[in-house]
Amino acid sequence: MDAWNSLVKTALLGTGNGFTPPPAPDSLQSVINLIPQDDTDTSLFSFAALIGIASLAGTIPAGQEEVVSTSPAESRRIISKEAAVFLKRILGGEHQEVLPEFLALIARQKRLVPPETLPALLGLGKHNLRKLVLPVIGERGKWLASQNSAWAYAMGKDDEQDVWETGARLERVEYLERLRERDPK
Repeated sequence: MDAWNSLVKTALLGTGNGFTPPPAPDSLQSVINLIPQDDTDTSLFSFAALIGIASLAGTIPAGQEEVVSTSPAESRRIISKEAAVFLKRILGGEHQEVLPEFLALIARQKRLVPPETLPALLGLGKHNLRKLVLPVIGERGKWLASQNSAWAYAMGKDDEQDVWETGARLERVEYLERLRERDPK
């Protein structure tokens, strides 16, 4: 764009000798006439802003390269609204000591936690509550875990060699239990 190159040249050399707007498309003339001419620096920057915005008009934004898949449908039902309210209160810090028992109860009933509680539960499941969290997150929880590498454990993608070599005692015990579940021999 010739107008842009002219503006860059004027900006580099300065406006000490005045500023004359370069030729611009006729479609911009009505807006150019609104730019005050009393301050050359302000005129230069206003004109540059106008030309910059005009150069972007009509361009198609870059598309997202990777389309995020949607969550698979759930085969189990979500816990009742009342139970969900109680779970949210627990996750909010109230009566946290009952969370393990509450999650175990949800799992025994073959129910799922509400979707809005998944991020908090996946965060808690990274360590000592993993066995209790995994059965209640369902397909949506696994899908959500696939979006965040910190929750890879929910998809069974922990770096087990690292856990065995550098993990805490509890993590190693859990690793051995998972290993025995997969291969009892």
